[in-house]
Amino acid sequence: MRKILIITLSLVLLSVVFAFATTDVTTYPTLSFQASSNVKVFASSAAQTYAAISAHLNGDRIFGASSNETVIRYTSKDTGTAITASNLTKSDSSAFSGWSSL
Repeated sequence: MRKILIITLSLVLLSVVFAFATTDVTTYPTLSFQASSNVKVFASSAAQTYAAISAHLNGDRIFGASSNETVIRYTSKDTGTAITASNLTKSDSSAFSGWSSL
């Protein structure tokens, strides 16, 4: 539960991201934010929406959220595989088509 809370909080904090391309938030220079070791966070935004994903390297799920939906979504991934910007292709809830909700 603590991990879900941390991931949810991380995704909420991403509402300040204003880039038009998918951004690796774990290395974004203007955010006062540091993900846990082996955790990657990516965000993508458009004029009025954003989406974000997060996953731990050794975990088996990717978690995601968007500004136009009130649920946290997840999908499976291979343990030991890091997520990349290619895992987030859109900046709204359509990025999570086929994902399950918590």
